[in-house]
Amino acid sequence: MRLGSPSRPSFNANLENDVVGLDDDLEKVIERLLGYSSEREVVAITGMGGIGKTTLAKKAYDYPQVRSRFDVHAWVTVSREYGMRRLLLSLVRCIPGMTTDKLVEKTEDQLAESLYRKLKDRRYLIVIDDIWSTKVWDDVIRCFPDDDNGSRIILTSRLKDVAAYANPDSPLHEMGVLSLDDSWKLLSIKVFGVNDLCPSELEDIGKQIAERCGGLPLAILVVAGHLSKISRRRESWIIVAKTVNSVVANDPDKCLGVLGMSYNYLSNHLRPCFLSMGAFPEDFEIKARTLIQVWVAEGFLKAERVKSLEKVAEECLEDLISRNLIMIRKRRFNGEIRSCGIHDLLRDLSLREAQKEKFLHVTSTRYVSNFLAQRNEGRGFSFLSNISLNDSSELSSHVTRSMFFWGKLLISAPPHRQISLFASFKHIRVLAIFSHMFPAFPAEITQLTHLRYLWIQSNGGLPASVSHLYNLQTLVFQQPELYYMHKTLILPRDIWNMTQLRRLRLLSGNYLSKPKRSTTTDDVLG
Repeated sequence: MRLGSPSRPSFNANLENDVVGLDDDLEKVIERLLGYSSEREVVAITGMGGIGKTTLAKKAYDYPQVRSRFDVHAWVTVSREYGMRRLLLSLVRCIPGMTTDKLVEKTEDQLAESLYRKLKDRRYLIVIDDIWSTKVWDDVIRCFPDDDNGSRIILTSRLKDVAAYANPDSPLHEMGVLSLDDSWKLLSIKVFGVNDLCPSELEDIGKQIAERCGGLPLAILVVAGHLSKISRRRESWIIVAKTVNSVVANDPDKCLGVLGMSYNYLSNHLRPCFLSMGAFPEDFEIKARTLIQVWVAEGFLKAERVKSLEKVAEECLEDLISRNLIMIRKRRFNGEIRSCGIHDLLRDLSLREAQKEKFLHVTSTRYVSNFLAQRNEGRGFSFLSNISLNDSSELSSHVTRSMFFWGKLLISAPPHRQISLFASFKHIRVLAIFSHMFPAFPAEITQLTHLRYLWIQSNGGLPASVSHLYNLQTLVFQQPELYYMHKTLILPRDIWNMTQLRRLRLLSGNYLSKPKRSTTTDDVLG
């Protein structure tokens, strides 16, 4: 069966800067999305890491004629740390008309059924970005009805066999590296802008640098980010060219080597900011404010005479973005950066360098005590999955400054030792427990007087003893049962004594009594 003939998309040869060399790819993908077939079709895009698969998918997804053709649009990034529940929640939240208040209470099967029903009899466009296994496809395809109405699914994967598995009857869209001309064009635009030409004395060196990036857009963008920051003198560019040549010649992973070169050029205050990105899960959308608050709490930066620490952190974020080491995900209506992320290859680089420098250890292991005992000199730890807490009372570290917990804490120790893990790290500054719900606020945490950033959930409310955390700058507290019952969280008055507190974020409604007259709190909770 064939649908009505769509109008052929008109392509502008002067595409945006970040799709240099992708215009032919974009045209082919869009033609398949707008094609005549009424069957549900999978457009599988494959190619090596950093080649531009996600960029291509995003440009096709946002193309005006594509947007207008489909009733429903949804995008989900899978990544290596795959979780079916998270994937389903991401998709369901993209669907207009879905009530999201109690989604977290639904089982995976209930979420899958809800998604299927909302897509039934509607022409949809779904993007499944960065898929790593055929199991993911088997799990998710059952949620997408085939109603013979021209629905489309875009899939991206580095793994050719995974991409082919999703639609064995249709050709893969295999992306190749950029030509030398397109490589140089992309690098030149990113360094000099669209309207300015490269000085003639730099052109031959610039082309050498572009060629050594192997046609990978990500490597070109990162090198261009560095070149945009240095002197436009031939001698300076020759030094970069020699470094790139050396890296490509000696590093078995040429792309990671080129990216690492740009990391080595970072100033001392930018390096820890970049390395800290590895603490977040792969493909995670990070709120810019959260990132800035964590950097300030970690003590990476120094305030300047006329600038606050927050302003210095904002400028560091903008600097890393201009170097193409961090990418903007969303902006606010006023142009401010709302959220950002990091390419998975750059995250791999940050993890490699962070582990080498004992700056950050990231793991998916369940047994946290053994892991910490083997790496008790780490400055930071990030646990990506559910972990088991047993007797950790003998663990301690004077150098650990940050701990991130992304899964649930499976507690098997006796009650008096249940969370002694936190009390063992006396000098910790950042403690973020994102997914675990404590029945009561852990008393041990109120003894961590060096804490500057705390994210925690508890159905027991905030105790007055939280004011013992006199260095705390940011407190994110969630009490979900109040939120779902539409009740108000009453905050202890002692919070007014926390003179360093700048940010207080609460999920539920809240009530904070006025401070005593003797309390000077002009700058608190700004």
